[in-house]
Amino acid sequence: MAGAIGAGFGASFRDPLLYGAQWCFQKYKESIAYENLNFTDDEHEKFIRKNIDDFKRLDASFITKVFFTTVKKNHIKALQVILQEMISDINVLIDAQDKYGNTALIYAASEGHKEVVEILLKNKVIINARNKKGETALTRLSITKETIEIVDLLSRKEGIEITDDITRIETIAKYANKLIKKLAQETTKEQRQQNTAALVFYPLKDHNGAFSIMRRIDYVKTLERYYGRVKIKHPTSEEQIKKKLKQLKWDILLITGHGSSEGICFTEDFSLLKENIRNIFYHFKKGSQDSQIVLNSCFTGKVRGIAELIAEESRTKTLATSYLRCGLSLKDTESGLQIKFLDTHGNTRTPRIISAKKKYWL
Repeated sequence: MAGAIGAGFGASFRDPLLYGAQWCFQKYKESIAYENLNFTDDEHEKFIRKNIDDFKRLDASFITKVFFTTVKKNHIKALQVILQEMISDINVLIDAQDKYGNTALIYAASEGHKEVVEILLKNKVIINARNKKGETALTRLSITKETIEIVDLLSRKEGIEITDDITRIETIAKYANKLIKKLAQETTKEQRQQNTAALVFYPLKDHNGAFSIMRRIDYVKTLERYYGRVKIKHPTSEEQIKKKLKQLKWDILLITGHGSSEGICFTEDFSLLKENIRNIFYHFKKGSQDSQIVLNSCFTGKVRGIAELIAEESRTKTLATSYLRCGLSLKDTESGLQIKFLDTHGNTRTPRIISAKKKYWL
């Protein structure tokens, strides 16, 4: 049924004299219900203007569906008509949430629709509304070259002023370091005096949003409760990684990023590769014999993969996963830091624990 409806919509909507205005409006309502509207922005705006009286008679819940569809489609002109002419109470509509708790701002930001985000902000949308996962429009985003403008726009609206240039990857990295630190809040004086320390490497390349700002914040907060001091880095070169590894004695090193058995990607132009591990991880300084390295990256735990080299060269126990789409869960428990790898259904996947003493590469 849905496929049949979607297939002929364009022709029927463009010729209301042939099919009848009410028939066209009914088919429009069906397309919204089935989420298969195939209008351009110009066509959508024109249709709304022609049928504005019919729209005003619709119940609030359906108008909300029209609003969300318009935002997701990035229909700027149609959105402006909806906000200016279709409704009497703009605040009720603009802050509406769907069954997942997502607002129009969350969808617009996630889809990269910067102009829609700007329109919603101009209309006093609640910027820090949370969905059922606890994400806001800002924290649902990852930090990449593609998202940085919207990240900066939302950050400024939340009162976070970071002046680093966001046009170059090197300065985006500095921006990202400061943003995560501010959102996770500064460590307390007591925590800074602790002798334990954690180092986290985050990526600036994220094709599927696996490393959202919210997830980055959660990792930092958990590590901060357990280790006290946490250093954050979005590396853009081998030298930056090497410098950080030599800076302090680390009790845990967490490396996140999309990867494979051959390497872990941090930016479009920089990946941590097997061929460079010896030169980099030889400089890793352990805080104690219990220090560990955790690779939050798919396939890195495969036999003869990058995790084995990291364990050998750093002389440090290394945890990694051999699976695809396996996320990391960190929890601070009474018995210590709990580290789990979870699949997309939330099932625990046993990590591969690679001994620091065993020689894998002979």
